[in-house]
Amino acid sequence: MPPVTVEDHFSDNEVADADDNESIATATDFDDGDNLDDDADYHPGDDSDSSSSSGDESDMDKEFPEPHEDEEIQEDPEYRKQHEQTERLLQQLSDDPEGLDQKVVDILRYMEKKGINIAIFLDALSWGTTECASNRAIAQSRKLGILSRWYEPPRPVGSTNSRPHGARNAIRDVSQKCVSDLVEKELVSLYKLVYNKNKMMKETEVTRVHIKRLTKDMRNAAPILWKLLETIARTKLQEKRNIKKNPDNIITIVLSMLLYSQNQHCNLLQKIFGMYFKFRQLAIRGFDVLHTLGITMSSSWATKNLNMISDDNMNTIADYMQQLLVVLTYDNVNIHRKAFEQRIDHQTHFDSGAAGTAFVSTKRYPLSPEQVAATKAARAEGIEKPLGCLDIFELEEVASKALHPHIVNQILRTLLESPEFDFKTYPHKDSHLFEAPIPLHPLPIRRPGDIPLQFLLRTVHQEETSYEGNDKLIEEWLRQLKLTSPEERRKLGTERMIPLVGDQLTVDRLRGLYKFRAEDNCSIERIEHLLYLFGWFHLLMIFACSLHKQYYGSVGSRGLAHDFTLLNKKGISKTITKGPFHHHLDEAIHHRLDAHLRYSWMFTSGVSNLADLRQKTPAELVELAEWVYLEHASTLALDKITSQPEEEQDELRHQSVMWNRDSLHYVTLVRAVKTGDVGIMEAMLPHLLFRFVGGGNKKYSGEVIELLQMLHRELPLDVRDFVREECWLLNFQGKPDTHLPFDQAQEHNIKGIKGIDGGPHGGWGYLYKYTPAIRTIQSVNGHIEGDFGVLSRGKKHSSPSKEADIGKLMQSYQESKIYALNDSRKFKNDAPAGDVILSGALALQKNDFFKKWNEKRAFPRSTEESPEDEDSDNDD
Repeated sequence: MPPVTVEDHFSDNEVADADDNESIATATDFDDGDNLDDDADYHPGDDSDSSSSSGDESDMDKEFPEPHEDEEIQEDPEYRKQHEQTERLLQQLSDDPEGLDQKVVDILRYMEKKGINIAIFLDALSWGTTECASNRAIAQSRKLGILSRWYEPPRPVGSTNSRPHGARNAIRDVSQKCVSDLVEKELVSLYKLVYNKNKMMKETEVTRVHIKRLTKDMRNAAPILWKLLETIARTKLQEKRNIKKNPDNIITIVLSMLLYSQNQHCNLLQKIFGMYFKFRQLAIRGFDVLHTLGITMSSSWATKNLNMISDDNMNTIADYMQQLLVVLTYDNVNIHRKAFEQRIDHQTHFDSGAAGTAFVSTKRYPLSPEQVAATKAARAEGIEKPLGCLDIFELEEVASKALHPHIVNQILRTLLESPEFDFKTYPHKDSHLFEAPIPLHPLPIRRPGDIPLQFLLRTVHQEETSYEGNDKLIEEWLRQLKLTSPEERRKLGTERMIPLVGDQLTVDRLRGLYKFRAEDNCSIERIEHLLYLFGWFHLLMIFACSLHKQYYGSVGSRGLAHDFTLLNKKGISKTITKGPFHHHLDEAIHHRLDAHLRYSWMFTSGVSNLADLRQKTPAELVELAEWVYLEHASTLALDKITSQPEEEQDELRHQSVMWNRDSLHYVTLVRAVKTGDVGIMEAMLPHLLFRFVGGGNKKYSGEVIELLQMLHRELPLDVRDFVREECWLLNFQGKPDTHLPFDQAQEHNIKGIKGIDGGPHGGWGYLYKYTPAIRTIQSVNGHIEGDFGVLSRGKKHSSPSKEADIGKLMQSYQESKIYALNDSRKFKNDAPAGDVILSGALALQKNDFFKKWNEKRAFPRSTEESPEDEDSDNDD
């Protein structure tokens, strides 16, 4: 995401540099003059004290000259011609009876007559004087090839003595000087790549660093030095034999260490590694060793820098709270505290705290004071106008019509996505009839500059299961967001309303506080500054658990237990709320529905293989999908079965059709959440109410009716759209199918929090200090581990093919002929799955549900706006 400041959201400059797409917003610039750098004691080869260094170039350990353009040294174009001429002369001399030695003696005698010796001659020939350097005849006589003979003279024929040294030492000294000069010039270009003058490193700087990009820049800036190190790091045999071994990362780190040795401010990678190792809980002695080697900054520097980033992020979100839309979420964090030295007050146990996150919508404003006032008035009026049974059935009728094309499309998608049908090679694959139905209320796909930001608040050691705990947490979040001054609290109570998303327990506790404090003196004490909503991720989990409870049955009743046994699935026989249970159950629901629907396609069309349906036209396939729905996945099909005499009812077929109907609603809702169709999500609410009431889930039946009441009785139209569009789903990637609920994003953050806890320095104090910096460190970790090729270990996995599971289920269904009418199929010892939708509809008609719900929420509310009791606050 591009760098963001509060002012940017109210300017025309909305397009950021694409290269900075992973930098993160900060509110304030760090003061470069603060003396916080404790790495001034690192001076390889230099004993001088530079602890007072300001970080400017004038204070560098090594003064680098300004880079300048050198003339490129090229081979003499006449060199090849001269070499050929020399070869011809040598050939002629080999045939001369006088011999080469006599000719050399004659020349030496001639030189003696001229008053010069060999030293004077060679010096003059080698640009010794201005006249010699400009003389064309002398210039054309210079032979560069003689250097190789001087470096390695031949051994005399027949001699057993060592080879003559010639000018080996002199040429070696000159060569070393040449290489040193070239390396020093290339270091000037390299040092600019890793020079970081600031003592601390802000978040925007941290998230812009990419090691692969730095490696490429280093190779281009210092080609000779890079080639030299590459030759040292890898032999020619390794280069040919081992295509996977790449020394680029090693060379990059070595160059970084060498530059850091020359100049303590060439520390870009050292700072990145310092934060990485700090968050990976590297022991302090390990830090000291790596710091001494010049690989990383010191542990104390990393601590200070992470503290600075945490403070900067908290200041940033406090600024955002004043002008942009911010949605809060929080949930409990359970940490396993393991005691290696057990005492009566020091035992292994689980400890509970709370973690919060603030999500910033960069292009939306918070609710205006007028909208807040209208919402309060609508809430007060809505208490007197609760929804009734007739209202719910009317909403369900409208929703069923709206959902119908999407459910039928899901049936069609099951066929088109099957390998047997092979949609990619289907002749009519481009038909408009295969297009998805028009979304009911799609969320817009945000541009990169509109992606929401998330800021983790400081994790606190405070449980959130009780009313008192939630009350304290709300005050804690307001304190962290700098909203506790008398003026801010007055605005919160009268002019501002903060959306807050949580799980069922959190929302239930906040609703209880809203009720218990209904007659307090001012809005903020009456909890009227919060617009609390349940998260859809937890609702999906409960939906899946409800299907599990309804259809698990036994092996004999052909429920989920039968199919799980057939597929040898483990760990999902009982519903649990932790671990990968929901993931496994969600996969099982999708795979089982696919198997049912594929077989229903075959049964309805009378084909023996789905590939035979490729002969159908798109119109015929759409018509068949509608027929599959009516015969094998609708309430109408269930009514046809139950309208028959009880002794003629096929219980297996009834259960199979009911499974298709119910699981199609689940899969459609999951897809709507992923694609961002909040219209489908809202249309599902009456169906969910029937399910939760009929299934005996009192908690979520209460949450669903409260949301329906809010949407249809207690919110103005513009605020209702605001809730659906801004408070249900997030999209961090800006793609059509990457939406996720707020509470799921919070669960991801909690996973990250648990990942940094522990180690020698773990604890609630550690989490409190460093939680706001987690997103920065996660970005650093991703870059480092990705660039070094270790990200894939334990991080990603490819899902195995589901076709074997679906094929085995289809074979079982075909052998049992589950859709063929057979009035003799009864579950003798096991009861079939009950129709919880029907049970819920019947229960709602009795009005007991609405009566009890109304009694809990029908209470008088004060509208007084007296100041808070300052004396009591001071006493506390």
